[in-house]
Amino acid sequence: MGSLNNDKVRLDEKLKTEIQPKLGDKGIVLHSFIISVTEFSQIPWRNNLMIADFNKEQVYFQKDQQEYYIMDILKKIINY
Repeated sequence: MGSLNNDKVRLDEKLKTEIQPKLGDKGIVLHSFIISVTEFSQIPWRNNLMIADFNKEQVYFQKDQQEYYIMDILKKIINY
């Protein structure tokens, strides 16, 4: 990945701004999430970024957030 300014991370933004409007149905909401099996501490380029910074960009860490990442994702989907 290398940074949060990456096509994979930006997919959610692209879905919402480019693809979703073309569907013509406001009842359809598109989402994209990344669930990483890599532990947060193993990301060499994270610098001063925190897990919350990744979560804001729809990136979650399966091991570090195992007790609540699924609930966080569901909350984002339901509360859109």
